[in-house]
Amino acid sequence: MIFNLLVRHQWRRVVRTFVWRRHWLITVLLSLLILYVMFSLAALGFLWQEMVGMVRPRVDPIAFLNQHLLTLFLGLFTLRFFVQRTPRIRIRPYLHLPLSRRSLIRFFQVSSLATIHNVFPFLFFLPLWLRHILGGPYGPAASWGWLAGVALLLLLSHFANTLLRSLLSRSRDAFFMLFGAFMFVVALDLFYGPGMLNTISFFVFDTLVSARPVVLVLLALLVVIVFLSSSLLLRQDLLSEERDSRHRRVVLWQVPFLAPNERLLNLVLLELKLMWRCERPKLYFLLSVVFVLVYVAIPLIRADLMGSTVVRALTVLFASGIFAFNYGQLMFSWESSYFDGMMTRSYTLREMVMAKLILLQGSCVVFFLLSLPLFILLSPDLIREHVTFLCYNLGVSTVLIMMVALNNHRRVALTHVGFFNFEGFSILHWLWYIPTVAPPALVMWIWRDAPTTALMVIGTVGILCFAFTPQWATYFARHLKRQRYVMAAGFRQSA
Repeated sequence: MIFNLLVRHQWRRVVRTFVWRRHWLITVLLSLLILYVMFSLAALGFLWQEMVGMVRPRVDPIAFLNQHLLTLFLGLFTLRFFVQRTPRIRIRPYLHLPLSRRSLIRFFQVSSLATIHNVFPFLFFLPLWLRHILGGPYGPAASWGWLAGVALLLLLSHFANTLLRSLLSRSRDAFFMLFGAFMFVVALDLFYGPGMLNTISFFVFDTLVSARPVVLVLLALLVVIVFLSSSLLLRQDLLSEERDSRHRRVVLWQVPFLAPNERLLNLVLLELKLMWRCERPKLYFLLSVVFVLVYVAIPLIRADLMGSTVVRALTVLFASGIFAFNYGQLMFSWESSYFDGMMTRSYTLREMVMAKLILLQGSCVVFFLLSLPLFILLSPDLIREHVTFLCYNLGVSTVLIMMVALNNHRRVALTHVGFFNFEGFSILHWLWYIPTVAPPALVMWIWRDAPTTALMVIGTVGILCFAFTPQWATYFARHLKRQRYVMAAGFRQSA
């Protein structure tokens, strides 16, 4: 009976979140977009043979799909890892019910399968399976085995996401070890030529199509192991939250309260102290270091990837601005738990904004120096672009980040360890990348035959905007004066 109530409550929560918490026009547009994506996936699956025949007429469509399925699932898992939440947040409101934690965890582990990350892939695979595999030259056992293998890989990616993110919330060392091992395999595949992952993928799914159940049994066993491991970590997370014993205050240095003429420096030091002492901001910094080394190194190693103007712009832009992009989006939300008190301090609003701009600009310089050796060793011809996009980040990107930060109104808990819980994020935090990345990419594409001119335009705009930093601080202080009551009310309501 209680589980029936849980199912109905979860359904109401989904409907209300989708329909009633948005403007009716946004709901209609999202519905049309979802229907369009669903139709496109179903049509692509049904017309798969024709689509592959147009691009590669001499290739077997099913063999081509089997060869790239693992790569496809890794891409979907990466998207899932950054977007999909774990069931832990959804379990908390129901801990008072007369149900064991194991029952709640199992229920939410299973109910969390009903997401677009699991439903949308079947919109592609089911029409493809019905037309090209079940109705093809394969027997019933081989056809059903192939579909079961696809379903098991989706289950594996779903529970592996929960496992990794739970592991990240408990032990950063274990997470970084797994992440390092994964990137080592990717680096081997890049250095020794692509094809290793495709060979494994073809072997696995060709075996399933050949009606050999051994691989299917191994996949099912792996899914069970990952499911049990993720459930165990979720249970341990809930117990540790109840004890509240993981949050330890570690003071590595004391920030002095300086004289009034040095208050700006004091605000910067306080921001650094917050970033170092609190787990979530510190994790943003550590992951930014890892991602900037990996994210920059892979395109530089693969010279063919840098042939695209957009990829080149993205790579060099994020090389120096990745931490500012991640950390700066939640500016003022980091102080959401004491935002009311911060507004009553003797510091002026302009000093608060200026300190945050200095921190963002300083982080761009730090990550520029951190990634500079990679450009020198792997691709010296991109150093001038690296310098150009540093100027762009200093002058333009930090300004756009501050515009987003001044519209934050969702509370962020600094004690909740976990980089990918998306607490405090909204759709605005994802859309702002478009006006940041699109202009330099467009300039580089327009002047693709004269790259020096494109770089001069981008760098000049960045330097000019950077020179007006004091004026930007004054402008944002006025905006903060108008927004502070709205922000404070939002921080209180989302507590």
